[in-house]
Amino acid sequence: MRDLYRMNRTSAEVESWFRVAADTGANFATEVYPGYPGLVAEGQGVRAMSWGFPLVIQSKKTGAPLKPKAGQQQA
Repeated sequence: MRDLYRMNRTSAEVESWFRVAADTGANFATEVYPGYPGLVAEGQGVRAMSWGFPLVIQSKKTGAPLKPKAGQQQA
């Protein structure tokens, strides 16, 4: 998976492609990074969702899992 994708279409265009209704509160940017909102056609609608997969990051000191932050990338 790439770290970035561009969404240069409106939510109305995405609605018409998938024949679903858009969430009126869908707020998304044209450049979407992991952990940030992206436009998703899901079920019977189009809405903004956090994009990407959660990373499991471990503490270097204890080896315990750390809580990931939005937009944090694994090296």
